[in-house]
Amino acid sequence: MTNCLGIYFDENVVKYAKLIKNNAGTIEIKEHGIRFVKTTLIETLEKVVNDTNSTKDVAIVVSAPKVQYYAFQAFKQISNNDLQNVIKLEFEDWCEKKVLLPDNFSYVYTLPSNIIGDYRRGLMGICDKKLIEKYSKIGDLNVSSMYPTELLLPSNVPEEEKNYILIDMDENLTLTTIINGKITYISIFEIGMKQVFNKFIDVLGSYEKAYEACKQLNVFSDKDSDTNKVKLEEIVEPILQEILHDVTEDVNKYKGTITKIYITGSVILFTNIDTLFTEYFGLRCEILKPKFITDVGGVRNIAETLEVLPAIALAKEYLLPVTTKLEFIQKTIVKESFLNKLFGKNKLFNKNKLDDQKNKIEKEKIENKFNLSMLPDFTISKIAEYMMYPIIVFGLAIISYYMFSNIYMKQITKMKDELNTKIVKYEEMVSLTKSDTSLINIASSQYKNINDQVDALKKQIETNQIGKFTTYNVAAFTQKLIKVIPKNVQLKTISSDDNKKVKIVAQSDQYQNLGYFVADLRLQPDILTNVVINNVNNSSIITIEIGGDLP
Repeated sequence: MTNCLGIYFDENVVKYAKLIKNNAGTIEIKEHGIRFVKTTLIETLEKVVNDTNSTKDVAIVVSAPKVQYYAFQAFKQISNNDLQNVIKLEFEDWCEKKVLLPDNFSYVYTLPSNIIGDYRRGLMGICDKKLIEKYSKIGDLNVSSMYPTELLLPSNVPEEEKNYILIDMDENLTLTTIINGKITYISIFEIGMKQVFNKFIDVLGSYEKAYEACKQLNVFSDKDSDTNKVKLEEIVEPILQEILHDVTEDVNKYKGTITKIYITGSVILFTNIDTLFTEYFGLRCEILKPKFITDVGGVRNIAETLEVLPAIALAKEYLLPVTTKLEFIQKTIVKESFLNKLFGKNKLFNKNKLDDQKNKIEKEKIENKFNLSMLPDFTISKIAEYMMYPIIVFGLAIISYYMFSNIYMKQITKMKDELNTKIVKYEEMVSLTKSDTSLINIASSQYKNINDQVDALKKQIETNQIGKFTTYNVAAFTQKLIKVIPKNVQLKTISSDDNKKVKIVAQSDQYQNLGYFVADLRLQPDILTNVVINNVNNSSIITIEIGGDLP
């Protein structure tokens, strides 16, 4: 059996669950609980480890602290070889927007296999390396692995469910849409239970009281509520309304396909929260309950267990992994030392038995010393006949050695030739990169000259020296366009039949460059609205036609 302690924590609360994986490969919850942080988080974590008797033989898995989530997308045409580079560029772009150094952060991601339009949409979890290091040990024990909990929860939905939306509302609201058993869409919002707890603390004075107050609230208002309870209901109502509004868009988008909504996170503390979602969306809605949780006892025990589902998900992922590339700390398997297995208590062997066995063997050696008189009679011909066998075996061994050595050397030579070929190609790529850098510098200078010319033209138009109002629109559009176009994207043509609808033909040697250009245009409605990709021409130089309307 293998033991694992899963710990989910934030600044105010620690949720834990100790799971056992038995020899049959099934999971059993041994113990679980919640601890509120009253001194320091580190002390609370150490107390949980000590109280659960989690020694070095127990794997400890924790949630990644203060993870920041970032939605990104990748063109469907991007090959798997280029995908890692695109995701790294997205991560670096996030760091640049936040004015942070990429070297100070680590990232993991999930990227659905399903495609929507021209893109695959993914979600990235980003964590400060200092925090990863800080929580890589609890007391004297090393943490075996560290995951972003929110990205593990979909794997706890029953396998027979193929089309559903998982609503995870803890500190933040995360929506995961599953179609045909595959993650299709992930949305994340800033609103969540964090706003509820913070406002409850202002009224009640502590996180623990705020947490317990959530359990006493019914989302369907109670006429007999006391004054304090009414005040809390008034806090919750607008937050829940905003959450329902945010969820509506995703539900409506797939309402003809999804058959169920699952809810998890601290929002399940509210009574009848599943009923509220069922009535609001007209779909069956349930609180997420993995199958193995049905064995923990009555309704009260199940409710308490579901509160620590994030901690259960962490331990379960370690014991029965189903996701990939989500570990901030790589998984380390806890193994009992070889000597303990060999000599330990209640083992098959122990040192005394081995000593007895050794003495017995030595005694038998003495009693059965080799004696020529014990051998049968041999003739010279028989001895020669017997001697031929080892000679033949030795000869075959020599021949085999030379044959396999020859094959091995040929393989080494082939690998060496392949490496030399790759080195030549890499050197050619370096040379091309230097040439491209020179071209980019020239292009940058040309763009600057064009921009200066456009500025001068704009000034002439604004002072009514040349052109009409529609001409000014096009000139202003061109100037804005130049400021957002990536350096490694070239404009071929810009055309407009009616000075309203615009066609842009652009080209680059990499898909992602054109993707960033289109994404920037869609984020700048003052440049172009209703941006669409009309045509894509794939070759060594990729050309796309972009359509849109002038604002």
